[in-house]
Amino acid sequence: MAITPADIEQQTFSPSKHGYDTEEVDAFLEQISSEVDAMLQKIADLKGRLTASEQQLAAAQAQIAQLQSQQPA
Repeated sequence: MAITPADIEQQTFSPSKHGYDTEEVDAFLEQISSEVDAMLQKIADLKGRLTASEQQLAAAQAQIAQLQSQQPA
């Protein structure tokens, strides 16, 4: 299962005596979450554009095949 922006945002860490600043960690996790969300949206957009391009290509190839079959030998 892929990690999601929500997984990043909901991640918690146990405090320790010599641990990290929790506010810095939270801010960093928020930043990463936003960037992952933006990348996932971009991937979805690109997949949609690829699908549309593949459909256009298939239609053009079908049209070419039809025109070639109508050409006198």
